Amino acid sequence: MPTEAKERVVSDLVDYLKETKGLVLTDFTGLTVEDATEFRRRCREVNVNYRVVKNRLARLAVEQTGLQGITGHFRGPTGIMTALEDPVAPARVVRAFAKEFGRPTVKIGWIEGAILEQEQVARLADLPSRDELLARVTAGIGGPLSGFVGTLTSLLQSLVGTLESIAKEKTE
Repeated sequence: MPTEAKERVVSDLVDYLKETKGLVLTDFTGLTVEDATEFRRRCREVNVNYRVVKNRLARLAVEQTGLQGITGHFRGPTGIMTALEDPVAPARVVRAFAKEFGRPTVKIGWIEGAILEQEQVARLADLPSRDELLARVTAGIGGPLSGFVGTLTSLLQSLVGTLESIAKEKTE
C-alpha cells in the first residue's frame, strides 16, 4: 500500500519530468561522498537537477509522464539528471565529470522526445553549445555579406569617380 510520502515523491517527480527538456539517467556506483557532493555542485552551477529516487517510484513517475522508453533502465543505483533550460546540460555535466573522476556512467538519455543511447549522449555532450553554434552561423553569414557589401561599395565608388571625370570633361 502506497504511503502518503511515496505518493508525494512520485507526484513531485511527475511534475518535474513534465517540464524537463533533457534527462540523463546515471549509474553512480563507486562515487565517494566527496565526489557525489562535487558532482551535485557542478550540476547546480548549470541549472541541472540531480535526484536519486527509489527505482520503483521513478518508474511510476516516468510511466505517468509518457517517457516509456526509459523505464527499463531503472535498475541498480540510478541518478536522474534533469534540465529545464538547456536540454544538453545534463549530458555535458556528466561527460565532463566522468572524464575527470571516471564516474558516474550514463545509462540512457532523453532530450525533447528522443531517447539517446550512451554513445549518443557522449557525442551530444561534445557538441558546441547553442550560443557558440549561433555565433558560428552568424559569422558564416556575416562574412560573405560583408564581402558583398564591400564589392557594392567599390562599384559605387568607381561609378561616382567615372561620373565625376565625365562631369569635369564636360565643364572644360
